[in-house]
Amino acid sequence: MRKLHINTCFGRLLPVCLTFAVLASCSKTDINKEFNHQPADQSAVAMSSNTTNPSNSTTFYGPVQQIGNGHIRSFGMLENQTNKPLYIGFKITAGGLQNLPTGDHAIYLVPLHPQVKANTIFDHLVADWNPYGHEPGPYLAAHFDFHFYMLSLSQRLAITSNDSLSLKPLATGYLPGDYIGPLGPEPQMGGHCVDITSPELGVFAAPVPFTHTFIYGAYNGKVAFYEPMVTLNYLANSTGTFNIKQPTYFSQAGFYPTKYSILNENGTRSVVLSEFVYHTAN
Repeated sequence: MRKLHINTCFGRLLPVCLTFAVLASCSKTDINKEFNHQPADQSAVAMSSNTTNPSNSTTFYGPVQQIGNGHIRSFGMLENQTNKPLYIGFKITAGGLQNLPTGDHAIYLVPLHPQVKANTIFDHLVADWNPYGHEPGPYLAAHFDFHFYMLSLSQRLAITSNDSLSLKPLATGYLPGDYIGPLGPEPQMGGHCVDITSPELGVFAAPVPFTHTFIYGAYNGKVAFYEPMVTLNYLANSTGTFNIKQPTYFSQAGFYPTKYSILNENGTRSVVLSEFVYHTAN
């Protein structure tokens, strides 16, 4: 366990700070395990496009990657007239949740379609698979960390484990009020900002088992990624749509999601950001 030196962590917040000091989604010590495999026959992959597809929109898919016994890819739905994003996220075929790697950590780079990349605040996606969860506390369950990066791939990969910019504080108002951080840092990711009201942390009430939660990532004093964390059990068996707590200010102009969803479309699982609202830079 890495030690986290944050003077403001005290009382009941101390366990929260220690928990996220080792947010392993998050550890890139096994970065050599990153997967970016193309199946030989992409035509054999049936990805559903039934996610509330209005007639005035187009869905763009990223390249197919192999995962487990199935496949993962990105998708983005844009309005035809305005290119406003309606949905952006991951799709995993049913077989993708079977025969997953059993090592410490597996990383799947999930590129965006160029049209989606050009019309959203996001540059690329990454799915991190943690078969044994990570220490400590509530995050020991097998789970995925679904990263929506605003940094470029080259910027992200250049982040080191002692990069002080990962811990650079965000100015007041650039994180939702219930979030603390950034904590970390984590190589090739940045810092992590945590909602202290997340029920699995048990800060204000008895903790409940972890099923899903939402992390803001940070780098160089700005929000750098969005991260829904979802247990394998929840992803395989449950669905839901949840609010993303919003900051007051935004460092980059663009459309920002206000909800995230875990969906099951005839066996294809999706983790999706939606209900985008445009904000100017502050």
